[in-house]
Amino acid sequence: MKETPPTLTDFCTIRKLQLDLKHMEENLVKQTGLSLNEALCLCGTSKGVCEPGKLAKEMEISPSRLSRILDSLAKRGLIDRTISTEDRRNISLALTQEGSTMVDALHCTELEIPNHVAVALDSLHDDHRKREETL
Repeated sequence: MKETPPTLTDFCTIRKLQLDLKHMEENLVKQTGLSLNEALCLCGTSKGVCEPGKLAKEMEISPSRLSRILDSLAKRGLIDRTISTEDRRNISLALTQEGSTMVDALHCTELEIPNHVAVALDSLHDDHRKREETL
């Protein structure tokens, strides 16, 4: 039986979620100096997504936006970009020691998750768990 997608009935709730995410990112910047996208790039790279194209697809951002984020992370010494010796069009990403330390710090950051975000995350985790149970 096909699931019916939920209907969007309350734009105010969506706006609250959007504002909570904005405030959460502001706190992340204060605590770590990283934007949410920069932190996501570091986490993705630490999990083995080392090709910029794949990272951009995973993060659902444009390659040009990712390039600017990677420039910022490279300038701060958090990632290295290596050009392939076999094909100069291919670039590989790797965390530097400082980048690995930052990823570890991100796991330990006591960033308060706003209520609307926590509820949304719980719902996503529940949906993911239900899908895994049906497989």
